[in-house]
Amino acid sequence: MDTTDIEDDFVLSEGPGYAAAMCAKCGKIKPAKEFKRKLTKAQSRARGHMGNVALEIESSMCKSCQPRLKDVQHLTTQELHNRVSAGDLNPTIAKTLIEKRDRQARAAMRAAAKRAWDNVRTEPWATPISTAQAELTRLRQQEKYVKTHLNLTTIEIDLTFFVEYKLLLTATLARMKFEKMRSCKEPPFLDWQGFVEMPTYHRLFEMWEAMPAEYRKRVKPPALFAILPGDAKVCPPINSLSTKPDPAARLAQGGGREKGTVTSSSEGQF
Repeated sequence: MDTTDIEDDFVLSEGPGYAAAMCAKCGKIKPAKEFKRKLTKAQSRARGHMGNVALEIESSMCKSCQPRLKDVQHLTTQELHNRVSAGDLNPTIAKTLIEKRDRQARAAMRAAAKRAWDNVRTEPWATPISTAQAELTRLRQQEKYVKTHLNLTTIEIDLTFFVEYKLLLTATLARMKFEKMRSCKEPPFLDWQGFVEMPTYHRLFEMWEAMPAEYRKRVKPPALFAILPGDAKVCPPINSLSTKPDPAARLAQGGGREKGTVTSSSEGQF
């Protein structure tokens, strides 16, 4: 082909578009700027540079695929010190974060200690609450028996006592559970009868005495009348987190037996 007539006063120039590259991880083609990555000062020094400034390099992976530095909030104390030493983290930021963690740790320890104390001190509430609940269950069964059996015989029973006694037990249970949650302390009494007011006690006692004598002889008397409210067992104060008896208490439980004494199979059972 004869090229003598072709003008040669033109120059080659770049075509339209932009520089791009393919990510080595995801395989997508993206603009070259998506492959830029700044090194930390510690990383720069590891590559042989002075590390005075953060260098920018071209990575084989795009920004979406490049490994990210761990967030400052998730760094350990040693890692924070390392970044400060390398010049990659402001010392004030690290100090503020470490002090915040210390405050949170102390607060968590105080909360844990309080929960431990609350659990130990409120544990004795299980005794009056469980016995009152058991009495309420027994009362309901007794009332059901009266309704389905005794009222069909010659014994006529007024059910008002059962209604009043159930109301008392239900209210007492609610009161004990509320006081346990509110006070976070040991209960004043280990017998639930101690939470009953004397006027209420006398009123229910009169109602019980008004029940037919034949019926009262056939059933177990209400637990309310087994202990006077004023005679309820007082809960001793709890001054230790230990739930085990002290050596003196263990010795008392053991009955003072000397070491090596042979006992029968029924002895020493707690």
